[in-house]
Amino acid sequence: MKSHKRIKIVFSILLPLLFCAFHSWSQKNTSGSFIFQGVVYGYHHEPSRNILKKSKPFVIEGLLSGVSIKVYDDDKLIYQKITNNNGELRIALPLNRLFKLELSKEGYDTNILQIDTRHLPKAKNGMSVAFIGAEFMLNSFIVKEDNKDVSIGSLYFDDIKGSFEFVVNFKKEKKADNSIELMRKAVLKNKTTLSSASYSVLPFFSPLDTSAPSIRNKSGTQFGLSPAGIQNILPEDVAFRKTEIERERMQLEEDKTHVVSKQDSIVISAREAVIHASEVELQNALTLIQVQKSELSHKKRELYITIAGMLLLSISSLVLYIYYRDKKRTNQILETQNRNILDSITYAKRIQQSILIDEEEIKKVLPDFFVYYQPKDIVSGDFYWFSNLDDKLVVAVVDCTGHGVPGAFMSLVANTILNQIVNEKHITDPALILSHLHKGVTNALHQEKINSISNDGMDMALCVINKGKNKIMYAGAINPLYIVHNNEVNVVKADMQSIGGRRRRTATEHERKFTNHTVAIKEGMSFYMSSDGYADQFGGESRKKIGTEKFKQLLLDIGTQDMSRQKDIIQQTMKEWRSGYRQIDDMLVMGFKI
Repeated sequence: MKSHKRIKIVFSILLPLLFCAFHSWSQKNTSGSFIFQGVVYGYHHEPSRNILKKSKPFVIEGLLSGVSIKVYDDDKLIYQKITNNNGELRIALPLNRLFKLELSKEGYDTNILQIDTRHLPKAKNGMSVAFIGAEFMLNSFIVKEDNKDVSIGSLYFDDIKGSFEFVVNFKKEKKADNSIELMRKAVLKNKTTLSSASYSVLPFFSPLDTSAPSIRNKSGTQFGLSPAGIQNILPEDVAFRKTEIERERMQLEEDKTHVVSKQDSIVISAREAVIHASEVELQNALTLIQVQKSELSHKKRELYITIAGMLLLSISSLVLYIYYRDKKRTNQILETQNRNILDSITYAKRIQQSILIDEEEIKKVLPDFFVYYQPKDIVSGDFYWFSNLDDKLVVAVVDCTGHGVPGAFMSLVANTILNQIVNEKHITDPALILSHLHKGVTNALHQEKINSISNDGMDMALCVINKGKNKIMYAGAINPLYIVHNNEVNVVKADMQSIGGRRRRTATEHERKFTNHTVAIKEGMSFYMSSDGYADQFGGESRKKIGTEKFKQLLLDIGTQDMSRQKDIIQQTMKEWRSGYRQIDDMLVMGFKI
């Protein structure tokens, strides 16, 4: 029993001694660590694949908190943490290993970086090699990929060049990953940093760690300066910090004169490194303050612009409201006026239609007959005229100057004068009818006066059908007579002068002579008269007028069919020709067989 107690006593004494020895040995033989630090940003970018659309904008969302940081060693998770509110990450990795760093957050894509610490220089006395200023960008527009575990590349230390290098994963390179460019910039920055020994091997209590120990040299000077960090630094702190650094620098220079041993040199070198780091930190703080001032100035400018924009928007809204209110009131007035005008024109249409003899009435005395009548507007400047007098049928196609309301007024004037000439005076000679109509129009519009403001007139074709004598007499002003017979189209030309209007300011202009043409009626003959609206209509694949030649060919193609069928074909042909084009003039085509 005593021997057992002695053994326990020995072990109780040896175990602490062995632990202390082992701890001391491990501290002396540590190979240091690799410090990797940086920040994580979020952004949104959805590239457009439609060349007809503009590319989607690239929107920076800022630093990302709550990003999962995972480190794998040979596919085994060895470290896990999340970024803080400033999106910062800082990890310490052992040397001589190959790691996989994975950054992920729900709703964002994943970034993977291979980190190789196998060729890093072995640090001494608890020092660590650091890679500072890495930046990662996580896109909230997640692109679907077959393999989401593809890394952006591999970060390693080239012991020959003495600097960090970065090898790109070419699968990611083809997709133009933003983190690739950021990592390249970080590597370039660390190449500059690692050019001097004071930066390539940093104290483990780097600016991210404020637990720096105090260092005392043999001369007894206490060195308490440690990096304070530049987050939330106030401008008034800068002067104090600068004075503190200058005081420590002066103390260091004085202490250098008291160096007597190697241990003193080591302490002085350590103090030199910390002072230098503090000077760099101060410079960064000054830069940050300048940036903050610039940002504040920029924000003030943005505020002023926003206020000015809001004022301008308010004024514009008020102006637009007043304009809208006045425009609405004006539109209501115009709507009322337009309704009244439309009602008047619609009533005028009823008046104009009342003077046109119904097609079915004409067919009672001229069975093989049709009239295709298509005004451009509500009322028309084209009209047809018919009279059955003394076993003679008088038919006419009249095309007055203009269309719409002006043309409609002229058609009323012409219709009234024709009734007087034929139905009251019983004049049935076509040439005389046209001459008397010309005189009546010039008298009605006072065109015989030299200072007359009216130059309106009309073109027309007129036929007098004498069934007893089996002949047709025709006279025309501009508009011809078309005759289809024996698979041919014959054109009886009109006189090239209009009815009404002025050609010359002379006394003889009051009278115009027209020419009679007599045509013997033969079996199978078809007769056609038309205004110029049908032939002048634009359309077809050529986007040109249908033209006189196409119109004549159309009459030749349909000449043997009955008149009712011919009207349908003429109407359908124009509908297809006009497809997509507006009507430019009134259209009137008349056809008959005896």
